[in-house]
Amino acid sequence: MGDTNLTDEQRLAEFQNKLASFKPEGFDDEKFAALTKAVVGFHEDEVKGLKINSAKMKEEKDALSGKLTTLQASFDENATKMKTLEQQLADNQPEELKKTFENRQKELEAKYAQSVSELNKSLTEKDERIKFLEAGVLERDVLAEFNRVAADKQWLGGGREMAQSFITGEHGEKFRRLKMPDGSETLVNKDSLDMRQALDKFLDTEVGKNLLKSGSSGGGADGSASTTGNGKKLTRAEYEALSPMDKMNFDIDGGQVI
Repeated sequence: MGDTNLTDEQRLAEFQNKLASFKPEGFDDEKFAALTKAVVGFHEDEVKGLKINSAKMKEEKDALSGKLTTLQASFDENATKMKTLEQQLADNQPEELKKTFENRQKELEAKYAQSVSELNKSLTEKDERIKFLEAGVLERDVLAEFNRVAADKQWLGGGREMAQSFITGEHGEKFRRLKMPDGSETLVNKDSLDMRQALDKFLDTEVGKNLLKSGSSGGGADGSASTTGNGKKLTRAEYEALSPMDKMNFDIDGGQVI
């Protein structure tokens, strides 16, 4: 799992190398260099902007949390003073002053409730924005990692995209960041498999093998017989009666056609 701990500079270098491999034969070198610079610059600026915005949102959220704490302390102090005044009024019982006190107390409570409501609303909005920005960064990291480990496979047309969608999800949501003991982070799925392990597992299934060109195996398997794990067994007729999605799930779970 250690080979997934790449720095932003290393990821960018890999991205540039992959771009270089797509240069059409006979294409003008100067024009291709300009195109590469523009694409890399856009990719780098987009990810960097997401990270900066996410950090800024967190700072603003911390500031709002500080205001809420200060407001709570102020309200608690005023409540203590009000209780002291209330006791003094109870001892003297001047009705007019008592009404003034009660009205003032209601005003303060209403103002406090409104302020808390507004701050909580702002905090919720910041949290949602932070989650959105962080999800964007995660999606790009997951896609980059899939492209890295899938680069050496011989895919049939559309096979790469199907494998990516199944393994990572629509927006990379099947993977999460895992903190390692040395402080670094790596990407793993719900089964704690890194990207290469998840891809190899998928390509060892009947569905995964069918996404590769003839003679190209998945995660070290021979690319021929179906898996025979702990999954259920079906006859060929039962298997053919399944929907395409059910067939895929059956194969992924290690089902066996008998």
